Amino acid sequence: MGIKQKFTVLAGIIGVLLAVVSIIGFYTADSNLEKAVEQELTATMGDAASQMDGWLQAKGTSAQYTADLLTEFNGDETRTKSIASLAIGASDKEILDINVGMEELFCFLPHPEQEHRDS
Repeated sequence: MGIKQKFTVLAGIIGVLLAVVSIIGFYTADSNLEKAVEQELTATMGDAASQMDGWLQAKGTSAQYTADLLTEFNGDETRTKSIASLAIGASDKEILDINVGMEELFCFLPHPEQEHRDS
């Protein structure tokens, strides 16, 4: 085997070795990037879910308070028409459409931006 052939074989072996190392490096970098992106997305979604849970609990408390108050009034028109009951939604404009209709055609809409009156 001549020197030219030895050099060609050595160049071929080095080329194959470099190709194998490059392929392994590519797949390793790809899997590391995938894991990093997944961890980042999981952390971001966990933070957003935590914030949303707190918001929903606060809104649920306000809605439950309103429902309990209206249940306590039990159709008492005087108490339902009071200023205090009409101001239920004043502190929380994000809970909408809490409506109570009474037999006397009185419609209770606790929205501070809407006009409250008998129907």
